[in-house]
Amino acid sequence: MRSILGKSVLFLSAIVLWLGSVTPARAMTQVIFSRDGQTASISLLGISGDPDPAALYDSLKVPAEDYNGKWAKKVLLPGQDGSSKAFYIACVFSKMIVGSGSCTVVFHADPGRVDVVASEGRARLALHGEEASRFAQNFNVRGDGSIFRSQSGKLNFTFIPGGDLLVEWK
Repeated sequence: MRSILGKSVLFLSAIVLWLGSVTPARAMTQVIFSRDGQTASISLLGISGDPDPAALYDSLKVPAEDYNGKWAKKVLLPGQDGSSKAFYIACVFSKMIVGSGSCTVVFHADPGRVDVVASEGRARLALHGEEASRFAQNFNVRGDGSIFRSQSGKLNFTFIPGGDLLVEWK
């Protein structure tokens, strides 16, 4: 009897420990600001079932391309000087494992369009009028103007038809 009771307690203890180690999916999003404070790179890692990378990938209207045996979608906004990237999104997903992938969003300071304030931990793309409307064609815009919102609420994409397109990290 004692042996069975001891084994039962051990078994129940193992289950409690296991249940305590199982955690719900959490966003695995990281931001890195460049030393010069001109660039913010945001990585949506897709670890532990994080839904953010898949949601961002799905919000991109551009067609997926084959990239080294993976599906890739990317969107680029050139800098006003034409030689740099003011804003860039790249998402890469496995063809073998459904929902397994990651995305990177890069803000690069571009006067009047992209602000990066490393000291405050924020970055913002703001486009207006026709430029906003053209760039919004890269995204699946919902009826309320929302495009994407990360689980943490720190990364948001919004479009107001005929007005502004905003992408913010704060």
